[in-house]
Amino acid sequence: MPDATYTGGTTWAGTGIQFSSDPAVVKGAIALLKQRNPATKVLVAVGGATYTGWDKLNTASIKLFVDTFGLDGVDIDYEPASSGCTWSAAAVKCATDAEFIRVVTAFRAAFPRPYILTTAAWSIGAYGQGAWLNSQPAGDHTGMSVNMLRQVGDKLDVVNVMSYDAGPLYNPKEAYDAYRSLFKGQILMGVEVPPEAWGGHVITLEEARNISAYIRSAGGDGMMIWSLQKSGTPSAQALSTEICNALGMGGCTLPLFP
Repeated sequence: MPDATYTGGTTWAGTGIQFSSDPAVVKGAIALLKQRNPATKVLVAVGGATYTGWDKLNTASIKLFVDTFGLDGVDIDYEPASSGCTWSAAAVKCATDAEFIRVVTAFRAAFPRPYILTTAAWSIGAYGQGAWLNSQPAGDHTGMSVNMLRQVGDKLDVVNVMSYDAGPLYNPKEAYDAYRSLFKGQILMGVEVPPEAWGGHVITLEEARNISAYIRSAGGDGMMIWSLQKSGTPSAQALSTEICNALGMGGCTLPLFP
């Protein structure tokens, strides 16, 4: 959670992490994963739809946790219930702009490179500007990432677009192009193991393949799956295999959980 009170040790106390697994087991598993796969990076997500407390952001506590558990950085999951965004040809303005910019700035100050800093970006967060002024769907979060990316986007290493839970009008390819117009770093587009939490969309393997192929052809850096532990059809394993093949990667049939 943003307002963590963690003070050290192999414990979840003060973190807000709601794992049922023993923290010592998780810490050991992270170390083993990285030992077997040296190129793999493990981040902790801070925030989420049910967490607030950004006004009490405690980056020192979060950094202590990252270092104690041998992690590589932080994924900023800034999901306010309302962003209060308005947009026109002249500008995008959101009530959350100042806080979002402050949060990203604070995290980069606490986690200088080579720590990895990413953000889980709203599906429509890059709409409301340029060629995407009237892109659909539109809502309270339209453009919520625009000013953050324009002002402090260079502090981020990766933008993970939550390109799901956006209803039937949503086009992930259009969203990718909108984010690419604002951010020149790595962009990953997300798919959710169905059904989606909002809107009920059920992604197919064909859709996942099509989106992945577009991202690859457009010079994108990859895809993300939410979430590997979720049960659904197609499964996380099936989606990961399809995406892996579409991105031209190797080892696509390897099990997610050996």
